[in-house]
This record gives sequence, structure tokens and C-alpha cells, in this order.
Amino acid sequence: MMQIENEIGMLESARDHSPLAEKAYKKERWEERYGTDEYADEKFMALSYARYVEHLAKAARELHDMPLYVNAAMNSRGRRPGEYPSAGPLAHLIDFWHEGAPSIDLLAPDIYDSGFKSWCAQYAMPLRPQDGGKVKNRLFIPESRCCENSGVRALYAFGEHQALGFSPFAIDQASTKETESVTQAYNLLRQIFNYQLSIVNLKTWGLLFDQEDADRLARVMMKHTSTLGIRRVSCSRYVLDRRMETADTPAGTVRFKKAEGMGVTRSKAEFDDLARIAREKGISLREARKLSEKEI
Repeated sequence: MMQIENEIGMLESARDHSPLAEKAYKKERWEERYGTDEYADEKFMALSYARYVEHLAKAARELHDMPLYVNAAMNSRGRRPGEYPSAGPLAHLIDFWHEGAPSIDLLAPDIYDSGFKSWCAQYAMPLRPQDGGKVKNRLFIPESRCCENSGVRALYAFGEHQALGFSPFAIDQASTKETESVTQAYNLLRQIFNYQLSIVNLKTWGLLFDQEDADRLARVMMKHTSTLGIRRVSCSRYVLDRRMETADTPAGTVRFKKAEGMGVTRSKAEFDDLARIAREKGISLREARKLSEKEI
């Protein structure tokens, strides 16, 4: 997959006002068609950007025939055109982008702000009769804020929208606390995908647990189980601050989870490392743990 442009967009103004741009604006009778406000200006700029990107896309395809995408910085936090990177491949401008850049396969959101479910829904555009039987836009998230919820968000994107991909930004620089959920989610997804490949037309769905999805989950459970009622309990959780460390032990190099807080310090060896040591040395897991924890 090839990225043609990264977060293309206008700042400080909704569109270009250079002499060349003004000439094109008048030639297309933009004011008559769409009005004169900043949103009309943004539409003009979106179509212009898309036409430019189409030239790049065609040149790229001549060299490498692969899927092409353009990603967008979101129009979030109540900002108006010109205050965010305007006229990029944003969901409300997708028709202009499809008109101007038909060679682009995916318009993709970079999601750093709140409202993850909403952004996903805006870019996961399903089959429509007017699209000639084609998916209008398949969800692909090339950038998402790397955080402790990244793994949950990945599961939601793949389950609810059959996303093509989900990429936490700068994961190589993130803390263990932030990457752990991604690792666990991707391990689970690997198992699910192997299962999905064996079933034709498998329908999937995803949940992010807010009030809306709590009600939705209850309806699904009522429909697909024999239960007569569902208990719902809200709770909170206290956790220690965790980090990953590596130590050289008599058994070999072992990774440890270290947790601290509330006057408590704990360490625990990674199971995968203990299992490797047990296999290599022909000893039990208990013996491998005892050897490794001498260094803690």
C-alpha cells in the first residue's frame, strides 16, 4: 500500500486565493453552485487537491500497481475551515475527493481526538446502490493516538467495521503500559482471523463500552441467549504503575513486569521467557521461575 499524501490541507484559510486559483474558481462558477461561505471555499479546495493527487496517483500506478491511500487530519474540537487542515480527505468532503481522485482506493482518518467511534463510522462507508455495487470507502486507520485503549480500539475497528488496518502512532516509542493492550489485542485478532477464514460471509460486530453500547450488548445477549435478565454493575479499578525491565539471571535473559504504587513494589517474570528457559534447560516452569527470580 502506498501513501500519496500525508494530511494534505489548508491552514489559515479555507482555500487558495492566488491568481491561478481565483481564475479556476470563477471558471467553474463556484459561487453560483455552492455559495460564498467558508464551507463552499473548502469544497472548491478539496476538489482541487483531489485533482492534484490524482496526477500523483496515476504516476505512482505506472511504477507500482498497488493500493493507494491519502490520510486526513480530523476537523475536530469545533474548529472551522482554515482552523484545521482544511479540504483534505475529510468525511464530509468525500464526494469531492472521489470525483477528483478516482484512482485513490482509500481515504483514511488519523484519529488522535476523542470520539473514536464517530470517526470510524464516518469513514466506514458501506455498499450503496448508487456506488455501482462497490464499497464507497473501506475503513483504514494509518495513525491513531497510542494509549492504553489502543488495543480495545483495534478490536472495535476490526469487529464493527472490518477495518483493513489499525496503526497506533509511534508505538516504538510508547511505554509498556500503552503497548501491552495492543500486543494482547493483536494476539487475539490473529486467532479470530484464522477462524474467520474458515467461514463464508461471517458477520462481525464490535463494541466500545459506553452507555450506547451497553444497551446494544444487552439486546444482543437477550436475542442470542436464553437468559431472562442481565445484571449491570458499574465499578472502578485501582492499578499500580507498571513498566517492563530486562535482567540477566542465572537462567538467562528474562523480562520482568515491575509494578509500584500505594506503598507496594512487585516484580513478575514474563511467562514466555520462563517457558523458553524451561524448554532450553529441560526444567520445570517452577524451577525456571526460581532461577530467574534470584536476580530480582
